[in-house]
Amino acid sequence: MDTGSAIYGSNPSVSGGSGSKMGYAGHFDGDVIITGELYMPGIKFMGALLKNESQVPVGIAPEESTESWITDYGAGQLVNGSSTITINSDYKYQVNTNISYHVFVQAEGECEGLFVESKNENSFTVKESKSGVSNISFSYRIVAKRKHLEDLRMPTVPQVRAASYAYMQLKWPELLSQQQSVYQSVLSKSQSLQAEPARTIPSTTAAPSNSATNSVQPLPSTPPLVTPLEPTPNVDPEQGKD
Repeated sequence: MDTGSAIYGSNPSVSGGSGSKMGYAGHFDGDVIITGELYMPGIKFMGALLKNESQVPVGIAPEESTESWITDYGAGQLVNGSSTITINSDYKYQVNTNISYHVFVQAEGECEGLFVESKNENSFTVKESKSGVSNISFSYRIVAKRKHLEDLRMPTVPQVRAASYAYMQLKWPELLSQQQSVYQSVLSKSQSLQAEPARTIPSTTAAPSNSATNSVQPLPSTPPLVTPLEPTPNVDPEQGKD
């Protein structure tokens, strides 16, 4: 089957949507690194594989959005009705807080209500409504756009690929270099096999109806994934290398 894929797997026992069996078309024992994008046309109820009280595997649906947001959670304490929260540095490194971001607060005690009085790139201030002076604790959720991908909103596949390539160049050049090295090794092996004389299948072996010799399809000279596409304007490889 020509799927246009480097690897294609299918498990007939679970194909067709019956849901009657638990199985996989592929199984990896170990970490998996993907230097491209991951596309899932179906629903994603297997983001995490859990078990219910009956020890039956169940899936949970991940929250999704139309833009590239990153979320962090935390807690704070009002002192006389006010509290300034410093944004976590590790979180701040990944997002752009120089543009608008969101903060949602939840009081964890009786008060007149809470609101976010001000926000800047390093912190935000939470205050009690009606000039209250409570000393209660509260929790918060901060949501900001991923740095270098601020303008992508429901992008097309070509836009995703272009943005991904530029982002990988900026953040993970060593992975792109490694991928190029591996691909060139595979390409060299493929060219070597093509240069070998065709080997005739012995007459004692049943030959396929379409061919009696081994055939090696040539690979392109550069790996498709690392072929640069036209980057979207918002992804600047020279911007924000910190």
